[in-house]
Amino acid sequence: MNTKMLKISLASTLLAASLNIQAETVDLDDVTMEVSTQEVKRGNRLGLPIRSTVLDYMLEKGDITQDEIDAQKESRETQKAELKLLKDSGDQDAFEAKKLELREKRKEDRESLKTYVENNEELKTTITELKTEAKEKRDAIKEKRRELKEKRREQSEAADE
Repeated sequence: MNTKMLKISLASTLLAASLNIQAETVDLDDVTMEVSTQEVKRGNRLGLPIRSTVLDYMLEKGDITQDEIDAQKESRETQKAELKLLKDSGDQDAFEAKKLELREKRKEDRESLKTYVENNEELKTTITELKTEAKEKRDAIKEKRRELKEKRREQSEAADE
């Protein structure tokens, strides 16, 4: 028992000493950080407002009313709350069944919107323009990231020399 305690204390002492040595080798005055002045959204998508564009178009053409849009939003919020309650209750079977049900409903809704867009050339053109603008914006962000990465790499190489 004593040798076991001795080994544990010796190991913890060596670990603490090595961590202390590693911490002392870095001089915090040499650490620099470049603060970005521009916020760059990460990820693959830029959050295209296609659904809202379609709903605005439908509202403008009279194919849907604002009350129906509000009812859809309320329904989605209710479904999210129900799903959260099922997840929190721990009833995994009911939770999975509800998820499957919502997935099927979402698929149907998506198909109906897709059909509506296909039947309206003006809306289809608007969405294509939105996608093109988003792609150009995404490409500009990628190029800016490449430039920043190259600049940081050059600064790092200059600092190493």
